Amino acid sequence: MIIRYCLICVFLCKGFQAKTEIPLGIAYADSIFNAGNYAIAAMEYEKIFFFSENSEERSIALLKKSYCYKSLSRFDKATATLNRIDIGRLPDSVQFSVRYEKAINSFLSDNYTDAENYLAEINYYTPDSSLKAECLFLEILTKNELQKWNEADSLIYLYLSTNNIKIDSSELKSLLKKPKLRNPNTAKFISYIIPGSGQIASGHVFKGLSSLIFFSSSAMFTVLSIESGFYISGLTTGLVISDMFYFGGARHASFLVNKKNTTKKNAYNKQIRNFLLKTESNMNQ
Repeated sequence: MIIRYCLICVFLCKGFQAKTEIPLGIAYADSIFNAGNYAIAAMEYEKIFFFSENSEERSIALLKKSYCYKSLSRFDKATATLNRIDIGRLPDSVQFSVRYEKAINSFLSDNYTDAENYLAEINYYTPDSSLKAECLFLEILTKNELQKWNEADSLIYLYLSTNNIKIDSSELKSLLKKPKLRNPNTAKFISYIIPGSGQIASGHVFKGLSSLIFFSSSAMFTVLSIESGFYISGLTTGLVISDMFYFGGARHASFLVNKKNTTKKNAYNKQIRNFLLKTESNMNQ
């Protein structure tokens, strides 16, 4: 017991001693980051934040720590780190970087509404128009994911004019052609009127016909059972099964429409994303 107690004391003292080590500086942490050791680099940036008395250096340390988490695909952690930064007294360029990183990490973690809000903050608080222009790429993608396609179209035209990109009008029209989306509530409603019709309307003919056949068969079983005097089996078995196909088929029709709409939206957004990536690549060559 005495030996165990002494070892615990040694480890506690060692840990405390490690916390009091003075960091080597941002350049050292940057070298670790550039070597791809993101977790270790994050610890070094945190040490700089803890020990530094310069508020701007502390903020930059946290900003760079968020880069580590972003590189590790821990986007929520990166955003939480950025939220620790008090950007009120920072230079405009650093404020922009913090807000932009919040936006891009929110986008990468599928929090598109948060990304839109951070981009709105950039447009409001950033006086430099060239910095705002750098956000157009991300802003277009965000608006598309939120299905704010009219706003996204306006931003695409602004993006093209800002970067002096010439594109044929017919090609641009084809690029911006919106997918035709169906209303899932309509599919559910018509399924209540004619079972299976919602699945058929969504393009799943076999599933719709199967749903209609199963519902009709179970309903027929219920009627024949009751006519034959088998009231309990007719009500408990036939009616339960027919209700399952009736209401379940309507819900399934709504699900299929949502699924197909998602596929169409993703295909359209991917088309816009690929166009922007190709354009960005050509501009950087």
